[in-house]
Amino acid sequence: MENMTITGQEKVTGALSYIVFFLPLLLSEKTDFTLFHARQSFGIFLLWTLGFILSYIPFIGGLLSKVLFIILAIMSIFLAIKAYQGERFLVP
Repeated sequence: MENMTITGQEKVTGALSYIVFFLPLLLSEKTDFTLFHARQSFGIFLLWTLGFILSYIPFIGGLLSKVLFIILAIMSIFLAIKAYQGERFLVP
């Protein structure tokens, strides 16, 4: 169930965490909502890092990393929008 007391600043902080996962935690109040999105964006950051590592493998790695980057970009945009709407969308 969603918390109806999510402020506009928390929504912006949650959305920004998908762009730079640690910056919102340094600049704003740490609430349950912002920490949820920061943790989730850290997982996505780790997948971005994996994609960069894969990109150094000739041919197959480059292809896999490009597909992974496209999926992660779409996922990051989707999750940022959900955070800005005040929702929590759990990525498995």
